[in-house]
Amino acid sequence: MIAAGWCSRSADQVHLLIAEVNLPPRFAVGCMQWHHLCEVVTAMLNYSLTLPSDFADYEWEVTAKGYFSEAHIAVSGKQYRLSFYDAVRLSQEIESELESGGVFFEPNLVIVRSVTRIEMERAVEQLVQSGLMALLVPK
Repeated sequence: MIAAGWCSRSADQVHLLIAEVNLPPRFAVGCMQWHHLCEVVTAMLNYSLTLPSDFADYEWEVTAKGYFSEAHIAVSGKQYRLSFYDAVRLSQEIESELESGGVFFEPNLVIVRSVTRIEMERAVEQLVQSGLMALLVPK
């Protein structure tokens, strides 16, 4: 069994899950701790991105502004709030903060080409598949 308390799956079960979710080869290295591998694979099978129900009504405005902070993701029972920026808006925000003598900090910051539903969904999928979800700060 894999690290009791972390994951109840056997090594064979984890290898089958790896194949099922098409996990990148770099995660299959022998030095990776089994409990983390199991966490990543399980997360890849169980996540959901939630946007406001009326998001489609104002998606054009979000895209024009280049910023959206009301996206939520649930992964393996944990909830996260994500902030999406496009590169132009992010540079404007950073510049504004620095000019006023502040610092720019945003937990769970995700940079996308354009702040659209499709781009946010792709970004979340990449976060999950890459194992970067482990770096997010839960709500």
